[in-house]
Amino acid sequence: MPKAENTRPAVIAPGVEALAVRNTLLSLTLMVALTASFVMLLEQVLATSETRETVVAAFIAAISAVAHFMLRTRRWSNDMVAVLMVAGVLLTALLSVLSFGSVRTAVNFLFVGAVAGAGVLLGRRALVVVSLCGVMALGILTAAEMRGLLGPAPVFEVGLRTWIAQSAALLVVAMLVMHSRQATQQALDRQLQELERRRQTEAERDRHLDRFARIFRLSPSPMVAQSATTGIILDVNAAFERCYGWTRDQVLGHTDHFLWVDLLDRERHVHKLYSDRRVDALQCLGKRSDGSTFEVLVSSVLGDNPDDTLIISTVTDISAELRHRQQLTDVARGVAAATGEAFFHALTEQLGRVVQADSVVVCERQPDGSMQTLAVWRDDRHADNFRFDLPDTPCADTLLQTGLVVYPEAVTRTYPRARGLVAGHYEAYAGQALRDGDSQPVGVLFVLWRQPASLTDDVRALLSIFVSRAEAELQRLQRDRDIERLQATLEQRVRDRTAELERLNAELDAFAYSVSHDLKAPLRSIDGFTQLLIEQAADRLEPDDRDLLDRVVGSTQRMGAIINDLLALARVSQGMLQRDPLDLSELARHVAAEELRKYGDRQVTLDIEPGMQVSCDARLVRVALENLIGNALKYTRNRSDAVIRIGRLPATEGDDRTRFFIRDNGAGFDMAHAGLLFKPFQRLHRPSEFEGTGIGLATVRRVVERHGGRIEGEGVRGEGAEFRFDLGPDTAQG
Repeated sequence: MPKAENTRPAVIAPGVEALAVRNTLLSLTLMVALTASFVMLLEQVLATSETRETVVAAFIAAISAVAHFMLRTRRWSNDMVAVLMVAGVLLTALLSVLSFGSVRTAVNFLFVGAVAGAGVLLGRRALVVVSLCGVMALGILTAAEMRGLLGPAPVFEVGLRTWIAQSAALLVVAMLVMHSRQATQQALDRQLQELERRRQTEAERDRHLDRFARIFRLSPSPMVAQSATTGIILDVNAAFERCYGWTRDQVLGHTDHFLWVDLLDRERHVHKLYSDRRVDALQCLGKRSDGSTFEVLVSSVLGDNPDDTLIISTVTDISAELRHRQQLTDVARGVAAATGEAFFHALTEQLGRVVQADSVVVCERQPDGSMQTLAVWRDDRHADNFRFDLPDTPCADTLLQTGLVVYPEAVTRTYPRARGLVAGHYEAYAGQALRDGDSQPVGVLFVLWRQPASLTDDVRALLSIFVSRAEAELQRLQRDRDIERLQATLEQRVRDRTAELERLNAELDAFAYSVSHDLKAPLRSIDGFTQLLIEQAADRLEPDDRDLLDRVVGSTQRMGAIINDLLALARVSQGMLQRDPLDLSELARHVAAEELRKYGDRQVTLDIEPGMQVSCDARLVRVALENLIGNALKYTRNRSDAVIRIGRLPATEGDDRTRFFIRDNGAGFDMAHAGLLFKPFQRLHRPSEFEGTGIGLATVRRVVERHGGRIEGEGVRGEGAEFRFDLGPDTAQG
């Protein structure tokens, strides 16, 4: 298992240490300055005519004040101020000895203070230097005093000044010691904090290691821990022992060569691991303790602990998956090209071989409740289909279940009346219902064994896949049967419907013709007698009476026009369509000339394309042209520059129809109402604008449709209209 990482020693933050030293120096310089000033004041009050002590106190006070100012304004660093203070204290001690005339002065405590300050504030080297300087200075001063070089021996008197000098020296030393203790305590606190952090880090590391150890031991996948330097196996988990057959004690201390079938795979694995520091899903062959091989995926990661680099590998046994995939491939290859009953024959054969069954059957439920087999695979060969009754068979119960029904043994004891099972000496059964698109059971796929069978997960998965595929094919087979039945009756039903429609249309046309014809005689009588009444009683009629009679005449004439249009519409629907070659251009000119005579000397520009030859029924096409050209003349009568063009449209690729057009620059119409164009009695203009019955275009559409053609209209209100039509395929003759 991986070792714990080494914990680094504690590191004191330099910023925190510098701040603590600065605060100490600020306090020290201020305290020394104040103490020296106080001593100087007392010297002035208590001293005799000699002022040597006052000068010494003033000197140390000045040095401390300058150091404090420089540190407060951050003009000098901590080290510069510390050097100044140590040097100042040392010089003050020398001046005190020289001014007193003896090394036995109380101010000698300042030598101790200088040494303590150098050690606390400046470090080991400064401590040694200041100590040597102090020792040498005291030695020189002592020798000088012994030779009388320091002047006359002082008179030692004990007084208040002595106490003040000694106290000042003690205070300076005490402050240095206090700072040293405070710094030591802070360092100790930081050390304790670092130790606590290390303890927490180690505890967290131990938790991680314990968690990793549990994951390693309990992982369902085989895992191996190796040394990255030697390749020695350091640990394996229980899953490794189950997969490879080696025990933990047998493999510890050995390299992993014996686990690989092909050592080239191992070399590739090691090379990729050391170049990328990880290997993901390397597929290769593994070797078990009994010498058998199996397909595996090896994934490894190289640890980053420099003291003890580990390789952690995970092995995945994919042999079952590959075997399952190969089985599916074999099945798919065996049934891919087959459909219908041939598919079921291939399916039963493939399934029987894969699951090593003695019998595989696919059967379909019949309307009478019995089961008809679609394919039977028995004893390694195809058998004849048969029909059997459902009661007292496992198939009856299978149809009631939604999943796989399994009897691993003694199925004949459960269904003793199932003659097929008893006769075949079958022991085990597995089957599942086949369902249609509405989830209704329509069949069963079942497998039989003559020995007790324990179905593995692979076998169950295969059966589920086979059932799904069989369901889809059975649904398709049933749809094909339905389509065949519909196709068998479709032609007859079309003929019957066509005959019925023709009969109804003939009856409708005959009725319309009869009604229209019978209405004409009384309508002529009404019109004639009304005209006679107007002529004979013209001098006796009041204007209102004359207006009423004129309205009657106008209505009868309008009714007559409607009847004539209805008769024309009925006539175009009756009789046989007789196609003959026709010069459509010439017919259009004749029709246009006849229609123009109704308008007297009206001037209209007619542009008719010559040479338009078609094969059509001339009688019906004439009726259509009369309506189309008549409409064009009617809706252009308000224009002095009326233009009517008749011609052929350019041919379109892939269309064998010749399309014609009639275009005018008349009143046009709103395309929002284009859907009403060809419906009987529908008009797009008010009667006060243009007369009409609304039957003309319906008649044109009937003529075109009888020829197998199509017609459409397009217009813009106030700019004109265009009607495009054809007379069916292959009608153009030139």
